[in-house]
Amino acid sequence: DSRTDPSNSRVKLGETTRDRVHRLAVDVFTQVGRPLHTNDLHAEFVRRGYEIPGAGKPNNITVHLSDWADIASPERGVYGLVEHVGPPPLKPRTARKKRRAR
Repeated sequence: DSRTDPSNSRVKLGETTRDRVHRLAVDVFTQVGRPLHTNDLHAEFVRRGYEIPGAGKPNNITVHLSDWADIASPERGVYGLVEHVGPPPLKPRTARKKRRAR
């Protein structure tokens, strides 16, 4: 059924661009089985014939991948499924600067 086929890059009813890019990226990460650099992810989208939002550049894909719980970025420019990468590291909390009284 073409409506449930994850390799179908067409927009589904009520699906946003962000949702579609996420669905397609998860499909790529699952089949590849490892994290990919943004350029490699872009190349996979092109190879598979997936529609790329905006100007069609690698950053147009990765901008839609932020804030998904199942996708992590272990280092700059690399994205993958949390199951392949592990959870994102916690950022150390920095001390707040004290304001000078006026």
